[in-house]
Amino acid sequence: MSLEKYKHLLAELERMEIYRPSKHRQPFEQGVSTFSNFTLGLGLFLFAILTGLAAYQKWWDELGVGVVNFAVGIGIASILLTLLSLLSPLVLFVWYCRRWKSITYRDLEKAFEHDFDIVESLKQFPVETLSYTKLWLETRVSRFERRMSFFFGSKTAAFSLLFLSLNLVDRVGGFEVLTRTIGHKINAANFGDWLAVWTLAFVLGLSLAALVMRGLTAKYIHQAEIVGLALEARGEHA
Repeated sequence: MSLEKYKHLLAELERMEIYRPSKHRQPFEQGVSTFSNFTLGLGLFLFAILTGLAAYQKWWDELGVGVVNFAVGIGIASILLTLLSLLSPLVLFVWYCRRWKSITYRDLEKAFEHDFDIVESLKQFPVETLSYTKLWLETRVSRFERRMSFFFGSKTAAFSLLFLSLNLVDRVGGFEVLTRTIGHKINAANFGDWLAVWTLAFVLGLSLAALVMRGLTAKYIHQAEIVGLALEARGEHA
């Protein structure tokens, strides 16, 4: 089998997007979300105007009575708009509680249609190509999980490292010590602080790498599952 077939399949999988419910919202959901974002943005805009007027009065000149009343109105409007933005998710929550059965079924249906379309596009590939690619993706996932388990365990590597990083920050004296240390050159007096900073940077780097590897692992697992569905659709056991 030509290598190009495998590379073509990998390219198809790379273009594939995971189903996200947020991209398939119902009109009411989208409307409430748009309203929430609009009111929050408008509230922040009015607050910025109010801040500018306050800065003008403090550093330049006194505001007139009319401008002060206008500023008070802007402040009240900003508060009301922000409250409306915060209340919008509660409206969605009540709506979800009343219609959760139909919403979950619709989401299930959309997810099925999304995966079905992808599986149909993969049925063009030979069974041998699908089987080998699925096995290779599963092998790559196993390699990633072994690398992560080598440090702190496959399931909790990233969180363990992040908590360890925060603990190290606390032990070296907090973020103030870190900023003070980074702002000075290395010498005998602050070598211990610099050593702590290097250790923290190393552990934090490991935690970020673990998070990236977990994301890649989830991506490859999903791709292997889709290839398995394509094999089933062709009448072959995955």
